[in-house]
Amino acid sequence: SRHGNADHHALDQVRTSRQVAEGVTAGVAAARAARDAGLGAEEQAAEAGAAAAAFAALSGLSAQEQVEAAVQAAATVAARAGLTLEEQLEVANIAAGAAGEAAEQQAQAAAFAQPARLLRQEAAHRRVASHNGSN
Repeated sequence: SRHGNADHHALDQVRTSRQVAEGVTAGVAAARAARDAGLGAEEQAAEAGAAAAAFAALSGLSAQEQVEAAVQAAATVAARAGLTLEEQLEVANIAAGAAGEAAEQQAQAAAFAQPARLLRQEAAHRRVASHNGSN
């Protein structure tokens, strides 16, 4: 059955890399819109990174994968826009930083949402319990 797990993991990898690729595609589309709006190459790359990371987040990918999608998208757009290798690395780094921060904020928001939900459930149970006691 251990072999089955390996297969499952491989399938997860395929699914994940496809979603990362879809995120990159979404990022490239966002960059095109930015270009149409008259933004420069570096802004286009930044838009691409942000959109790719957001897409990856919505797809339920990990923070690391969100960063990966952002970096790939930003680098792709930068290369297409004719930026130098140095500039491509720079925009990729900026995209990675931004995506990492966004993922961090999501994680914090999720951590805050969890206890709040538990507290609400707890309160609901208590109301039910006190109601039953009065009968």
